[in-house]
Amino acid sequence: MSEILDVISFDKYPHWHNGADKTSEWAVGVESAFAYDYCRSMQNKPFLLMESSPSSTNWMPVAKLKRPGIHMLGSMQAIAGGADSVQYFQWRQSRGAFEKFHGAVVTHNGSEHTRVFQDVTQVGARLADLAHIKIRKPRRGLQSFSTGIT
Repeated sequence: MSEILDVISFDKYPHWHNGADKTSEWAVGVESAFAYDYCRSMQNKPFLLMESSPSSTNWMPVAKLKRPGIHMLGSMQAIAGGADSVQYFQWRQSRGAFEKFHGAVVTHNGSEHTRVFQDVTQVGARLADLAHIKIRKPRRGLQSFSTGIT
């Protein structure tokens, strides 16, 4: 099926902080890595991380704000796994309806002086720092990385 698709995209909302012990965090990381590898392998090229949340989601059993550093960790894991984007479901939190309590880059107060906004700013800066790294087509089907390729 991947031969007929132009773009592979994926929505990812890892359920971080869902257990009392660190093995649950490890399991979330492993599941995310598998999902990213699967998306990249469909066409052996980068995919779009189409939707994610920099903070919480409104449909998990408990809508927890991500701990400091977790948004960066998840975003860089997606990039390392083959995503060529980190995009968000909502730029600004909805004023009503079902998505009212879903996380967004800009919260209900409209300020850039929130931890979540600063986390997103840091991810953007890190992505800019990585812009010189390009992916090249492999010779034998394996993804390879270098600096300054087409």
